[in-house]
Amino acid sequence: MIDVDMRRPVLDCEPPPNVPSSDEIELAETLLHRLEARYLGRQESAGVPASAPG
Repeated sequence: MIDVDMRRPVLDCEPPPNVPSSDEIELAETLLHRLEARYLGRQESAGVPASAPG
């Protein structure tokens, strides 16, 4: 039988290493917004028509 210490609350455990911290999430969101702005800025400045001329 497995001996498990049930007195230790689950919330006291450290999160797994693949869970991002709040700082990492904030950085990722900032970088995402920068990339979106750059991509959308390029797309708008390129003057691509909405429909192909026919």
